[in-house]
Amino acid sequence: MPKTRLVIRALSFLSILLLAFSLSPVGFTQDGESAPPSPFAGLRFREIGPATPSGRIDDFAVLESNPAVFYVATATGGLWKTVNQGTTFTTVFDNEPTSSIGEVAIAPTDATSFG
Repeated sequence: MPKTRLVIRALSFLSILLLAFSLSPVGFTQDGESAPPSPFAGLRFREIGPATPSGRIDDFAVLESNPAVFYVATATGGLWKTVNQGTTFTTVFDNEPTSSIGEVAIAPTDATSFG
C-alpha cells in the first residue's frame, strides 16, 4: 500500500510539472525566432526640451486658460516655453546674464507676462 501511494504522488507531481511546462510562455516561436523585436527599436533619441540640455527642473507654470501652454524653469538651463503640451520647447531666457531659475509664475492679468 505505501508503494502505491508513493507511485500515485510521483505521477501526480510529474503530471502537474508537465502541465506547468506546457502552459509556460517561455520558449521559441514556430518559425524558430527566440523573441519578437522590440517595439522601440525604430525610435531614436532627440532633444526636445529642458530635460536633456539643462538637467534639474525646478518649477512649472501652466497657463490656466490654455493648459497646452506652459513654462518650465530649470536650475542650469534657463526658462523654456511650450505651446503644444510639451512636444517641443523654445528657450525664453537666453539673453539674460544668468541661466539659473528657481521659480516661475504667469501673471494672472496678462498671459504674456511671467516672472
